[in-house]
Amino acid sequence: MITIEITGVDAARHAFSSTTVDNAMRSTLNKLAAQAATVVSKKIRETYNIKARDLNTAIKVVKARSIEAGSQLIAAGPRLPLIYFDAQETIINGSTAIISRRKSGGLASRSVRKGNKKRGVTVKVLNAGGRKFVQGPNHFGGFFVGVGGSHQIFMRSRASQFPIEKRAGPAVAQMLGKHTDIVRQFVISESARIFSSELDFYASQAANRGL
Repeated sequence: MITIEITGVDAARHAFSSTTVDNAMRSTLNKLAAQAATVVSKKIRETYNIKARDLNTAIKVVKARSIEAGSQLIAAGPRLPLIYFDAQETIINGSTAIISRRKSGGLASRSVRKGNKKRGVTVKVLNAGGRKFVQGPNHFGGFFVGVGGSHQIFMRSRASQFPIEKRAGPAVAQMLGKHTDIVRQFVISESARIFSSELDFYASQAANRGL
């Protein structure tokens, strides 16, 4: 939880009505959370090889119903399937098959060049460094399986055909947790500016209504 003290609130309460100040504060909290979500999403994507649309669906802003409750920036959901991290089918020590993924997560197309080695899957989770071969226990490689109209990466846990398990990368909550300092710095640096702007707006509205 990030607690801040907005500069200028005490002076505003002497100059304007409580309703005007409270409205400005509540709007400030909501705008800070929404803008912080944009800032931290960009920062996360500098580290992780993930598309904004896949990341932002897991980041939610809960607007402040009251000043005391505040607004919330929440990252929820399980670990993201590895299919989200630029998954490609590969022929070990041979050629590569590029996987094109639709927005929904399904595979739109696959172009495979012939090879004589067994196939597997590579992903690129982090922007830094190269692609990683998805490898489980006993050196079994990953493979694609269609699930409900989309595809996921699965891995056999032993030589027999079953059981298989879905492979996943980090959760968005984990990504966000590594960048909380970015959120804190943004909120502290921008709170006074946004509050001043919102106070002007609500004070102008009140003046127009003759309050």
